Amino acid sequence: MTPASPLSSGGVFRRFLLACLLPAVASAASLVNQNFNDGSRANVYSSGTASTVGVINNALVQATQTSGRGILGTFTPTTLVNTGDTLTFTQQFTLNGAFGSGVTTSSSNEIRIGLFNHHTAAAITDDNWNSVDASAYRGYAFIGTVTGTDAGGKGQWSVRSRTGAGEPKLIGTTGPFTSIGSSFTATGSWVSGTAYTVSITLTKSAGGIDITVTVAGGAFGAGATFTRTDSSAPETTFDTLVVYTSSNVSDSFTVDDLKVDSTANTALSAPAIATQPTNQAVNVGGSVTFAVAASGEPLTYQWHRNGADLAGATNATYVVANAQTTDAAAYSVTVTNSLGTVDSTAGSLIVLPLPAGTSVTSEDFTTNTGRSGWYTSSSTSTISVTNGTLLQTTGTSGRGLLSYFPAQALGLGETLTTTFGFELHGSPGANFTTSAQWRFGLFSSDAATKVDGDNFASTSYHTGAVYDFSTQPGYAAFLGQTSWTIETRNVASPQILSLNAAYTPVGDVETPAFTFDVNTNYVVTLSVQRTGAGADITLTVAGGAFGAGTTFTRSDASAGAVANFDFLAVHCLSNFSDSFSIDDVQILRSTLAAPVVTTAPTSQTVGVGANVTLSVVANGGAPLTYQWQKDSVALAGATNATLALTNLQTTDSGDYTVTVTNAAGSTTSAAATLTVTTGPIAPTVDTPPASQTVGVGQSVTLNVTASGTAPFAYQWYKDGTLIDGATQAALVIPAVSAADAGVYTVAVTNAGGTVTSTAATLAVASAYLSNVSVRAAMTEGQTLIVGFVVSGGAKPVLIRAAGPALNAFGLTGVADPRAILFNSQGTQVGENDNWDASLASTFSDLGAFPFTTDSKDAALLPTIDGPHTAQVSGTGNGIILVEAYDDAAGSHDGRKLANLSARYHVGTSNDILIAGFVVGGTGTKQVLIRAVGPKLADFSVPGVLADPQLTVYDGETVVASNDNWDSSLASTFAALGAFALNSNSKDAALLVTLDAGKSYTVQVSGVGATTGEALVEIYDATP
Repeated sequence: MTPASPLSSGGVFRRFLLACLLPAVASAASLVNQNFNDGSRANVYSSGTASTVGVINNALVQATQTSGRGILGTFTPTTLVNTGDTLTFTQQFTLNGAFGSGVTTSSSNEIRIGLFNHHTAAAITDDNWNSVDASAYRGYAFIGTVTGTDAGGKGQWSVRSRTGAGEPKLIGTTGPFTSIGSSFTATGSWVSGTAYTVSITLTKSAGGIDITVTVAGGAFGAGATFTRTDSSAPETTFDTLVVYTSSNVSDSFTVDDLKVDSTANTALSAPAIATQPTNQAVNVGGSVTFAVAASGEPLTYQWHRNGADLAGATNATYVVANAQTTDAAAYSVTVTNSLGTVDSTAGSLIVLPLPAGTSVTSEDFTTNTGRSGWYTSSSTSTISVTNGTLLQTTGTSGRGLLSYFPAQALGLGETLTTTFGFELHGSPGANFTTSAQWRFGLFSSDAATKVDGDNFASTSYHTGAVYDFSTQPGYAAFLGQTSWTIETRNVASPQILSLNAAYTPVGDVETPAFTFDVNTNYVVTLSVQRTGAGADITLTVAGGAFGAGTTFTRSDASAGAVANFDFLAVHCLSNFSDSFSIDDVQILRSTLAAPVVTTAPTSQTVGVGANVTLSVVANGGAPLTYQWQKDSVALAGATNATLALTNLQTTDSGDYTVTVTNAAGSTTSAAATLTVTTGPIAPTVDTPPASQTVGVGQSVTLNVTASGTAPFAYQWYKDGTLIDGATQAALVIPAVSAADAGVYTVAVTNAGGTVTSTAATLAVASAYLSNVSVRAAMTEGQTLIVGFVVSGGAKPVLIRAAGPALNAFGLTGVADPRAILFNSQGTQVGENDNWDASLASTFSDLGAFPFTTDSKDAALLPTIDGPHTAQVSGTGNGIILVEAYDDAAGSHDGRKLANLSARYHVGTSNDILIAGFVVGGTGTKQVLIRAVGPKLADFSVPGVLADPQLTVYDGETVVASNDNWDSSLASTFAALGAFALNSNSKDAALLVTLDAGKSYTVQVSGVGATTGEALVEIYDATP
């Protein structure tokens, strides 16, 4: 039988997945649909016709001059975007007079039909066209001659029109024409008085534009078809139709109807990602955009942060505004259409906090709407120049930023740091010419240069620390000193005309294999730290291929003269043709913290030949250097935070110190005395035993490790009392009992003395019944009787009668349950009809499923001791669940929930009697479970279940079962206070040992689907 939990009908929860396979969609639209047979307009066109034919979308006009006649119509521009998109032009017409046989054959005896794109900017409105709009139409046409030699191709169509009041008139239609492929000869010629249908279909394909022409009627029969593909710069957008007859056709033609239809094909392949999200970096407070490019329209998007959906992030781009360090994550996107789904790779967002220090100058271009953060080669706008702000370059030789600030003369250990975020802009995949280089620098102006308000010298030279980075892989990156030339205008709002640098690299040239990518945020941090007579220069670039940060460092011993800075320059050479934007610029000055020893090396006594490690822990501004001394004399090569000494001899005895240094100063630790002796070394405890908590029946081991002169002797103690035979470094208790709980120490002895370890506490956490429940099908008027026993003293117990709450689990619960609680003397001690919402937090603390606010479920939290009985009834028919939770489970103070029993009518199928319980704590718990039927007759219970059987489940796994009880359990019944069962009766009972930390279900049913009253009981068998 399938197990049933108290919350599932039949114990089985089923899940169904509905998969919808969407068919390919082709959406059609009618662009032009003109019927000329309804008498509302003229439909016969000859060389002398002057009437107009009304408006189709923008205009449909009739030719009026003698050189030819025809119709020009415009419609909503339509672009063939996807493979399979189509545009179809269909016309039905009749040739009148001497057009066909009997007319002198001429190549100009033609009818031309085509679809074109109006490429010029000239406006086409109903009443106003340019007077001359020549060669403005390019597209595809079909030309049919009187001989039946027909062709299709593309070309330009010239249109001249009048400008004036009323609807415009088409004056002339001529144009060059280029066949696509060879001409084709239809079977038969055009005949006057015959109705024809010509259809031209243009289809977007992988090779270009596929052209299909079909002619039907007369000698052409059901249709003669010709196809070609234009793969050379094909037209894809169309907004004009033309029907035209040549000047040598002397009579007229009649138009029956004319239409243009488009079909947008969305039956595409599954989505494919062409451009993945890239790694991005931004300072705190900045803004960054992740983007994806994919094919397979129509597409939907869902962005994720560390794999979790981002609410509302359903576009091809996702913007992180006002970025905080908590926004640092991996951002990916799922792209979907009706044919499938594809996940992008993740782009990592690095959010860099600003360095600690005092702000020298700060500018945020993402929030200051009065400033432009965009810079291009043709930019002429300026940013007002005041002390501590930024100036934009405008010359064609390059573009960048210049920021000047109050002079900063760095003291020993002080650092000047500039941090700025920027983004390059351009088409995805764009690259830069090989000489494009980014230069980031901090500089000192010459003494003769005055920077004051809006007045710069026309030419200034500056020296300082510069980093030069090529945008191409394999090109040079430098750190060093430079002379920077700045040419400015002496005007109210000066503009930098050029930023050029000549510099001397310090150290080797870097060749990083990285490229700055377009549409990617980067953060650059450039710092200069004063170190004695020189300076340390550090450059870090984060974002894109640089990841969380690629760092370059140089030390310049000659930089002492360059310790006074008042300029920041950001510049790209002229070969960078696109734009870039600056997000923010921060310049900070920080003082290096001098080193402080927080953990000094410790004194030790060891024997000859031993090995020792001395160590120090120090705080302070990085980098820290170390120098160890013995008796105040420096030890060669001892320059780490640890000092390893091996094979010690008595001559190694002495006082050991370590000096820790950085650019801001140095400090020396307290001395650690090392004693190397030839005598025995008293023991010391290196690793004392650790406190542990284990369950009853589990194994536990307490260990100690010691150093000194071997051999060692061990003696363990519990609560200060010697443990006989416990004389090893490890104390093993193979099966813990409650009596083993206590405080353990160990004494370690050798020839040099004895040492006692610190104490370890062993706590024994026994298993216990933390929750019991019973579920039954109730008919209105019935009462479910449930008993509980609390032993060891009074404790709070949560009692619940769930009815309406069961509906959420797919069950039909009793509409309005009521619970009444009685003590062992039969006195009512509590009741509840509708539960109080103040108990909701107790439900949560005990792991009980929640009740809906204002539901009619019942719950109460009494403090009880000894046996109690809950009588549960309700309004209407349905399932009832009665539960008891130990509100102080695991307290291990002797008070516990010891027993549950329930008596009710046992039916069949889902109406059997079901009980549940949870074994808490650790280890195992022995439980006695009984299903009593025949014995109830001795208590005057009518209609008992004649042959009960019980089954115990762990989930869906049967762990124990019984039909007729075994008489060997009689002594257990007596020990636990359970009433005796008659010998050889058909009552059921079993004693089972169960793992703690699990929930179990008991099913009571009748053998052979019999029914009747039964009692289910669950006892803690190890009280």
